[in-house]
Amino acid sequence: MRRNSKRDTQEKRSRFEKEKFKSVAPRVLKLALPYKKALGFGFIALCLASGINLLFPYLIRLALNEQIGFQLDKDLSKLTFLLIFLFALQASLFYLRHYFFWSVGYRVVATLKKRLYEAMINQDIAFFDSSRTGDLLNRLSADTELVKQAVTVNISVALRYILQVIGGV
Repeated sequence: MRRNSKRDTQEKRSRFEKEKFKSVAPRVLKLALPYKKALGFGFIALCLASGINLLFPYLIRLALNEQIGFQLDKDLSKLTFLLIFLFALQASLFYLRHYFFWSVGYRVVATLKKRLYEAMINQDIAFFDSSRTGDLLNRLSADTELVKQAVTVNISVALRYILQVIGGV
């Protein structure tokens, strides 16, 4: 009996978090709209880097099957230089993706912190009498840090994996 109530509580919490995410996600994305150009560049870099990542096994397969004009005993150095070039290009594209997504994430969080701080400052004095200011500021920092993590890392990684699954098929 106790185990079921624990599971029910976890399921309710999970449903609540999903509903909360559905209501919060559009508002966070709305904050990122002014930076759609940077997000677009980040997405392009992400697509290209994921495409290169999918290209490595394909090139090696072709080289092993000698279908791209490589004769492994003669042209191994050409294949090696091609792969090194592709690794360097992929690393550069992943850097650009990281740069663009993180810069947008920091800007969104700065905007969010500013809005939340202004909303907090405009509260009545009674609000500050009933709430500890240190706790409010701590929550403001912690919650906006979670938003930054979601905007920068989670979206980028999810898009990368989706592209790799689609491209790998």
